[in-house]
Amino acid sequence: MIRWLRFLGLGLLATSTVRAFSSPSFGSRSSSEGRTAAASILQVQVQVTDIGSLQIDASSVGQSSEEAATPPPPPPLNTYPEMPEDLVHCMSASEWRQRCELAASYRIAYLHDWHENIFNHITTKLEGTSDEKDGPHFLLNDFGIGFDEITACNLLKVTLDGFVVEQKIPPERRTVNPGEGRVFKPGYVLHSAIHGSRHDVNTIWHGHDLDATAVSQTKFGILPLSQEATFTIAKGISYHPFEGSVNSLDEQSRLVANLGPTNQI
Repeated sequence: MIRWLRFLGLGLLATSTVRAFSSPSFGSRSSSEGRTAAASILQVQVQVTDIGSLQIDASSVGQSSEEAATPPPPPPLNTYPEMPEDLVHCMSASEWRQRCELAASYRIAYLHDWHENIFNHITTKLEGTSDEKDGPHFLLNDFGIGFDEITACNLLKVTLDGFVVEQKIPPERRTVNPGEGRVFKPGYVLHSAIHGSRHDVNTIWHGHDLDATAVSQTKFGILPLSQEATFTIAKGISYHPFEGSVNSLDEQSRLVANLGPTNQI
């Protein structure tokens, strides 16, 4: 399961909020795009169920009624394409899985309008890199690529110091932004600060979606007026004053101090 850290809506009086999720689920929104996405997911689930039923019927030929009545286990959720052969020597199987998960998260964020064109970031700490001398490494979107263009192959692997780790991915798989890639400094400064200090957090989402930005600019913040609000408050909310675009490394220590060791928003 992925542990999510959500850093929401920096506005004029914005607060820093961190939210941890047990899975890469973004919730729902009553927009036409959201309904379209939900319908597409439902259609895929129905198709998978129908295929599974056909497989069960076919495999039951020649079996006893007792054997035929025992269905095979359901297919696992959140499955991703097998790693292409030309990438086998470029990354581990776990990195490929994390790249697919993160790319899917960017696409979902785009469908729900949780993005600012090429700005904002969702990052994931790569498994097994915490002991690297410049680790942990994390995956970051290549600056200049829209959320709707993110793929598993055009994500950048970067160090806590903001340097791109050597990319061995074939150039033909990086067609949107060819070359080494560009790291957007505000994204690196904010995400590296948290990845380097909060070892319990694997994934961070920094967004300026309208709902979060509006709430973060009020003096009273989130009020316990609904079930969803109380769930959010129980995660632990931290506040960080707006200091402008996060370009200075000096802000990292203040950000980490305000976030604290356990708060998730």
